[in-house]
Amino acid sequence: MRTILTVTVLLGATLSAHALSVSYAQVSVQDRRIAAIVRLPIDDVDLLLRLDTDLDGQISSAELEAAKPRLQAYVTKHLRVRADDANLSIEIGRLSLWRDPAKRQYLEAECAAAAPRTIEAVSVHSDFLVELYPAHKTLGEMQIAGRREQFVFDAQHAYTGRAAAGSASATLFSFLGLGIEHIFTGYDHILFLFGLLLVGTGLRNLVAVVTSFTVAHSASLALATFGVVSPVPWMFVAAIALSIEYIGIVNVFLTLL
Repeated sequence: MRTILTVTVLLGATLSAHALSVSYAQVSVQDRRIAAIVRLPIDDVDLLLRLDTDLDGQISSAELEAAKPRLQAYVTKHLRVRADDANLSIEIGRLSLWRDPAKRQYLEAECAAAAPRTIEAVSVHSDFLVELYPAHKTLGEMQIAGRREQFVFDAQHAYTGRAAAGSASATLFSFLGLGIEHIFTGYDHILFLFGLLLVGTGLRNLVAVVTSFTVAHSASLALATFGVVSPVPWMFVAAIALSIEYIGIVNVFLTLL
C-alpha cells in the first residue's frame, strides 16, 4: 500500500505536459491580393537554420538581419499559394520577433502575393518545420469573402476556399483530429486516461470516458490556439501532474474498498 502510494506521488510529480510544436498563420484574401502573417517557434527555426551565431541563447536583431536571406527562402519554400489554378510568387516583407501571451517567442514574417485578376478560388499549402517534426501543424485563420475560417495545416492537408460559405464541420473535425493525435502522442494524457478507465467499468463507461476526454481536449486546444483563453504554462503543467496523482490515489483507495 505505502509503496503504491509513493510511486503514484513521485510519478505524478515528475510528469509535465508534452510539447505540441505548432506554427501560426493568418491569411487574408481580398480582390487580387493574398496577405499572410506567419509565426514560427523561434527555437525550432534556430535549430534548423542556426540563427544564434554567438551561441548566447538569444536571437538578436543583428542575427535576424544576417539570416534574412535564408529565412525568406525558407518561408517561400514552405508557404505556397495558388489562385484560380495558377501558382503565385510570394514576397516576404518584414521579419521580426513576436511573443505570445505565455511569453513564448516566434519568428514573425509578413508575406504577400498578387494575382493577375480578382481571385475566385484559392489554395494555401503550409508545411513548415517538417524537417524537424513530420507531423508539425500550422494553425491558421483564413479571412476570405468577408468571413473567417480556422484551418489546421500540415504536410498532407492544404486549405482550399471560394466565395461560398465555409464548412463549420470541416473546422470541427480538423481540431478533433488534432486533439486525438495530441492525446495519443503524450504519455501524460495516456496515463491520465488509463487511470480514468480503471475507475470506470463496462463498455458504456469506457466509451463515455474516451469520448468526453477527446472532445474536451480538442476544445481546449482550439480555445488556447485562437486566444480565447491564455493559460499560464506552469499552472496547467502542475495541474496535469496533480490530476494524474489524484486519479492514481483514487484508484488505490477503490482497490482497497
